[in-house]
Amino acid sequence: MTIIKKILIVEDEKLTQRYITNILKQKKNNSIECYDNANDALRAFKNGNYDFILMDINIKGSMDGLQLAREILRYRKVPIIFISAHNDEDTMYEALEISSCGFIPKPFSIRDLEIVLDSLDSNNQNETIPSLETIKINGHYTYKKGLSKIYYDATEIKLTSKQQKLIEVLCNNIDTIVALPKLKKEIWGNNPIVVSALRTLVYNTRKLLPGIIIISHSKVGYILKQEK
Repeated sequence: MTIIKKILIVEDEKLTQRYITNILKQKKNNSIECYDNANDALRAFKNGNYDFILMDINIKGSMDGLQLAREILRYRKVPIIFISAHNDEDTMYEALEISSCGFIPKPFSIRDLEIVLDSLDSNNQNETIPSLETIKINGHYTYKKGLSKIYYDATEIKLTSKQQKLIEVLCNNIDTIVALPKLKKEIWGNNPIVVSALRTLVYNTRKLLPGIIIISHSKVGYILKQEK
């Protein structure tokens, strides 16, 4: 798990505050501060230099967690992971539009938190054996199978390792629905993941690749559409 030096927790439930704090205190060199309302949290952020923020969406004060995150990011860019008992797609997508670092639905386990924190450092990619086989996705995007790389016109688009695996699976099954269990298995193997992990990954990949059509089939899977 990534060691973070200074962490700000914004959470109005004292039990959840203690739960998160106890998890993070098991790791060395973590300095943790907790606030239960937007005003105090914003004041602390302006006077501190935090490496990471865990933000509940429903908090006390004049702003909710989403509004507070927007205000914080006006001052300085900092990784923010949202926590919420509301895990509907509208709430999750609104949160990820503000900060794409992650979204953890309540209730969550120790492992759920560790997985999301670990994902912040999982952006290294592995090279594969080159191949000339190319899939034309649309008028701008092409995918080179042997390289596991996607290009916009002639420019390679840099993906995280999990984004790369998602595109690989979808391209290898282009115009075909890939079932949710298969996607999870291909991307995460047998490792446990939080409920929203796949939706978060698809959301961030869509945002990175505008013009790519990845369609969700509720509770079934995803399909990458090829434009003829």
